Amino acid sequence: MHRIKLIFKDAPRLIRNYVRESRLLAREFMMPVLVANASAGLLLIIIHTLLVPFVLYLTYDRTYQNILLMLFSLPFTGYILSGAILYYRELVRNGQARIKLLFTGYRIYPLVLLFSYIAYGLYRLLLFPAVNLPGQELIIQLRLIFTALLFIWLVARLIFAPLFFAEESIGLKESIKKSFFLTSGRTIYTTALVLFFTLLSSVVLWPLLALALNIPPALSVFMYLLFIPTFLWSVGAAALSFISYILAFDAYQKNQYSRHAMLEPSPESAQNEKAPVKKNAGRSGPSKKKNGD
Repeated sequence: MHRIKLIFKDAPRLIRNYVRESRLLAREFMMPVLVANASAGLLLIIIHTLLVPFVLYLTYDRTYQNILLMLFSLPFTGYILSGAILYYRELVRNGQARIKLLFTGYRIYPLVLLFSYIAYGLYRLLLFPAVNLPGQELIIQLRLIFTALLFIWLVARLIFAPLFFAEESIGLKESIKKSFFLTSGRTIYTTALVLFFTLLSSVVLWPLLALALNIPPALSVFMYLLFIPTFLWSVGAAALSFISYILAFDAYQKNQYSRHAMLEPSPESAQNEKAPVKKNAGRSGPSKKKNGD
């Protein structure tokens, strides 16, 4: 019980540190960040808009329209996401990055696209059925909570695979292994960070929800009027998310780009989270030596 309390007490502190550090970097590189995010966002909006008539032509069923629109847009989204990862890695580590990096993510594109389809597939298999089951029985609520946590946990464990794939000459399987190993002992903290920044960025989905959920016309128009402030919010939220993603990768590895220890879980809570996994206990070796003195 003490271990659980310690972990959940340390997680908010870690989130605050990442938000503070990412905000400082976003302000320092404000113009490159605004240009990159606005360019990527507008491009994705244009692509999404162009795909809508094609999807409407293929089927009249709203469920199939949503599925097809996502399947057709993911290759474009994945490519921009691949470039954004490389762009922010260069910006955070070296203080400058060329905008063309947004469109040169072809090396990690296959892996990012694969993960994008896996994530969407897991969403359709795990989250979507739970949300759309009729009734409010306890078993349905428990299933929704469990599947949501499982989905977020999988994303948190796989999240660093694209960066390993980009930085080292290794394959897909080895990238996934390294991501699992890097997040071992930090699973709860990584999950908390993923969940926080996902919620922070999800406001951009408001206009799409108006289309997808058959919201009454009056409310739908009101939500679309929020598109510009929503877009501006999403640009800022995306910057914080990508910067924190690179910061976490470097902090977890303790490499030469790591900022400071405040971006790592406290030694005691990290060791407590990892305590049941005996084989990987070597990561917390320094704290064990300290305790033994």
